[in-house]
Amino acid sequence: MRTNKRSERILALYLLLAALATGCAPAVTRGPSAEGPPRASAPDYPVVLAESEDRRKSALDAWASVTRAQGIENALAPQLQPATVTVRSLPPLAAPLRLPSVVVAEVNRTGRGKKDATETSGVLTEEEATRESLRRFLLSLAPLLGVEAEYVSLVSIKDEQTGAKRATYEQKPFFQPLRGGYGRIEIAFTDDRRVTALTSTAIPDAGRLRTLLALPRERLTPQQAAASLSGTSYIYTDAAGVQQRRTIGDANLVSIRELVVLPVERTGDAPALELHLAWEAAVGNESSQIVYVDAVTGEILRAGI
Repeated sequence: MRTNKRSERILALYLLLAALATGCAPAVTRGPSAEGPPRASAPDYPVVLAESEDRRKSALDAWASVTRAQGIENALAPQLQPATVTVRSLPPLAAPLRLPSVVVAEVNRTGRGKKDATETSGVLTEEEATRESLRRFLLSLAPLLGVEAEYVSLVSIKDEQTGAKRATYEQKPFFQPLRGGYGRIEIAFTDDRRVTALTSTAIPDAGRLRTLLALPRERLTPQQAAASLSGTSYIYTDAAGVQQRRTIGDANLVSIRELVVLPVERTGDAPALELHLAWEAAVGNESSQIVYVDAVTGEILRAGI
């Protein structure tokens, strides 16, 4: 019995040494690393909006649906903006595109008794009917316009010299104002509801982009942004279209206005927009210019009159 046990121990030892020699030793479970859990990397910046085939298809499907519903068969595709894939201009059409019809009808709210049955009655005005018609039109083409209803508001409806009217909507999808000419939707139309022009510089997929822009990042304070401009030079285009260079000699000439979102076109083969958080600054006294300073990197992004 003793000999058998001794033999078993020798055999076990032999097998363990063989396993170590061939690298097949049993795995050793280690405790938590002294370095702790991996740190989350800083969120990507700037936030990029790239051209998307899915977004293009959704925009063109909405266009086809609306034109077919109005009896316009085989309508040409509208010209689209790069990167955002929103409408830039309308194509020639066999029949005019029209705003939805909204009936100017009498509205009655009946009271409890006959005496006050019509005391609260009213009529839908022409202006209210026009606003409702525009709202329905905008919603029907939301993918082509790149908007979500909760982020868009009507700014004005103005008469044009051609006799048409132009409705301007403003998109406010972010916690900061949108700059750079983006976030505007314009619909030109006639009294008989013919749509004569349509364009949008809205930023699509705004909910997701707003979340990404709101991620915590170290930012320059307004004072730091103003100080960073002292002694720097930038190039701008004047009213005559000529490029000029200006040097900021004193930070006291810089007045920081507010934090904004500034889309910048990314250079390269694929159209894309870079969304920057930027401090909007007025430089100078009498002939002040607007300069946008990246609130994260301190880079001058854009300048102009």
